[in-house]
Amino acid sequence: MKTIKVTILASAAILASACGPIQSSPAKDYDQMRAQSKPTTVEQAQRAQNANRAELERRQAEQEANRQENIRLREEAVKQKEAQQQEQTRKIPVSKGLIDIRTEGSLNFVETKVSQFLVKARVLQLKLNFELVFSGLPAGAKVETVDAQTKLVTWAPAAGSVESGKESKSIKFEVALMPASTLSAADQKLFDAETTKETFEILVAKSKENPVVQKISGLDGVVQEGTKVKFVVEVRDPGAQGSQAPKVTIKEDAASTRETVGVDGSAFITADPDQAPTSSAPGIWNFSFIYDTTTKAAPRPSQLGAGNKKLAADEIPVRFKIEVSSPSERLTTTSKEFRLKYNTQNQVPRFTLAEGSSLTAEIGKVAVIDVKVESLIANGNLVTQAVAAQKALKLLLPGGDEAVRFRCTPDGKAPITCKLAWKVPCDVKLVGSTHKLAFSATNSVGAIAISGSTVQLITITKSNETNCTAANPTAGGN
Repeated sequence: MKTIKVTILASAAILASACGPIQSSPAKDYDQMRAQSKPTTVEQAQRAQNANRAELERRQAEQEANRQENIRLREEAVKQKEAQQQEQTRKIPVSKGLIDIRTEGSLNFVETKVSQFLVKARVLQLKLNFELVFSGLPAGAKVETVDAQTKLVTWAPAAGSVESGKESKSIKFEVALMPASTLSAADQKLFDAETTKETFEILVAKSKENPVVQKISGLDGVVQEGTKVKFVVEVRDPGAQGSQAPKVTIKEDAASTRETVGVDGSAFITADPDQAPTSSAPGIWNFSFIYDTTTKAAPRPSQLGAGNKKLAADEIPVRFKIEVSSPSERLTTTSKEFRLKYNTQNQVPRFTLAEGSSLTAEIGKVAVIDVKVESLIANGNLVTQAVAAQKALKLLLPGGDEAVRFRCTPDGKAPITCKLAWKVPCDVKLVGSTHKLAFSATNSVGAIAISGSTVQLITITKSNETNCTAANPTAGGN
């Protein structure tokens, strides 16, 4: 055991000599370090506590400031509400505050629309009976008494009150408070020191409402051709009041030019010369027109497009357009359709080729074409344009004046026959050419005349030189 102790002591001596002398024990050094670090930790805690206290105080101050601000705002709101209530019960626009003249209700008006507003007045402190005197109100405005202190103003601005190119206009008027009884000297002095009149402004806007065709009476169902029919167009136009009538124009309906629709009726319509436009109620106007087929006949389906040929032979749709222009510069259009029943006494002339007539010809020979024109009615009078046709054919058909002969039997009630005799020139260049032959006639019954025509094509089909060497044939005729 002794040996072991020695060894340990020797080892400790060796370690001590290697590390140098020991100044103090480790435990003592630790206690000293803990003692030195303790004051630093306390100071930091103190600083943190102070910072927290400052932040708390700042927040408390901010909350107090907010509370005070909220109190101020509530007090201000209460004062404002009290002021508004006081203003509602007593609005005095003048500086002295003894006379109050005001309006209630909107002063904005629209052309042709009826609107109203009130004018109220009060006199404070003074014992005074008074009257309200208006000046500058627009023409037509009506002032009525509601009570001793209130007047009612009613007005409907006329159409066109706002000039063209503008959307609105303003009108200023004045209301004066005038004593209706004698004042004492003291009250008169107070009254004379007050402002006793107020100026107000009315705003008038242009009407935006379009006119409307409400009704067309007199053209219902079927109208018989050969008669005069009076019809009335009823228009509602808020922009046309008093003597300011709208303008109604009859025009062709674009749809009536289509093949399947019918015929245009505007050419047969005129304004009624014996009936001027009338107003049956505010903004309601009646316009009288006449649809007249006694002087000319309506076109027949055979004279119109291919689609109309599918229509019934005795009647056809008729259309026209009605355009309404308002004094308020508003415009509207509408279309009207009815059915026209044809008068069977007014028929288009019928053209037929006589038996033996040929629409082919040879050079050097005379081509003869006979056309029969019929009236189709017993009392119809036929008139042909033979002279005009003669001149036209001489210009169209080669060969000159001597080569073309065109004659018709006299005009009248019996069927008319017309004959064309054309000596075809000996010109091989004509072979294969076609030439138009037009015949026209007019069928009239009384004042109504209906024209018709037929067009035939004559073709040079072959060349025969022997025709050109033979003696010249003579043209046939009546």
